[in-house]
Amino acid sequence: MACSVAWEFSIDDHKLTVIEVEGVPIHKYDTDMIPIHAGQRYSFVLNTTGRYEKKNYWIRANVPLDDTGGPIHKAYPGNAILHYADAPNEDPTDTPPPVFQHVLREQDLKVTGKDIPEEDIHREILEFNESPNNINGTKFVNPETPVLLKILSGVTDPRELLPEGTIVEIPRDKVIEVVFKGLDFTRGNPHPMHLHGHTFAVTRSINQSEYNMPDSPWRDTVATSLFNPPKDRNTSEVTIRFKSDNPGPWIIHCHIDGHLALGMAAVFAERITEIKQNENPPRKSYNRPGHQPSGWQ
Repeated sequence: MACSVAWEFSIDDHKLTVIEVEGVPIHKYDTDMIPIHAGQRYSFVLNTTGRYEKKNYWIRANVPLDDTGGPIHKAYPGNAILHYADAPNEDPTDTPPPVFQHVLREQDLKVTGKDIPEEDIHREILEFNESPNNINGTKFVNPETPVLLKILSGVTDPRELLPEGTIVEIPRDKVIEVVFKGLDFTRGNPHPMHLHGHTFAVTRSINQSEYNMPDSPWRDTVATSLFNPPKDRNTSEVTIRFKSDNPGPWIIHCHIDGHLALGMAAVFAERITEIKQNENPPRKSYNRPGHQPSGWQ
């Protein structure tokens, strides 16, 4: 969940039908390779009914190549074996295709029933850099007292929660548009930016000049550039939108732990005057003794 490289997930000679992205169901989407950055999650269906020879197949998590032709950070790939019943107990002999025919593209993931309002938009621009790791020129440092505890203790002025530059107050019940601008991607990897407290619409994905609305993908972790340096690093710009309807101090951070520890994070202060009022949320039915809540609740 915090590795410093992205992965290219595939199963030899099999199509993957993606049905969900980070808790959001999508229209089924067929692909033969899924690029996965730290913090991202996908669910897929693997159809094995009468379509494949009864043998063993490699399940691959390959490492993208850098500009020298070698794996990024000299990382090792991960492999597992898909074993069909009655297949021999031996390693697969297949080799991966030189070019995948259908690589998953984030902007092609379609969601039904989630609207993206185009009114009452409040825009924030987050510029981040790796030398040193920061957002908008300010390094995030963990406070001695957690932000939520300060709010529950009566602090309502965002300036008293965190140092200037690391906390961003956002207005109530607005469409919040966040533009990620990468200033220096000649070092390190693409940054998977993860927002707590919300899923968001990715209204402009990597290397897109136009907005992909109304059919934007929804998720909670978005990569800010592609895999390979240096050609796609210096022009990185990604745009997301979400509704400010969930009171809380919500951190947004790079999901590569080393980058977070070095300061690539900020906190959105959302409707903080309402947080203490909701300190004791209504008791739900799934809180009853003996009831086991599911992840969807």
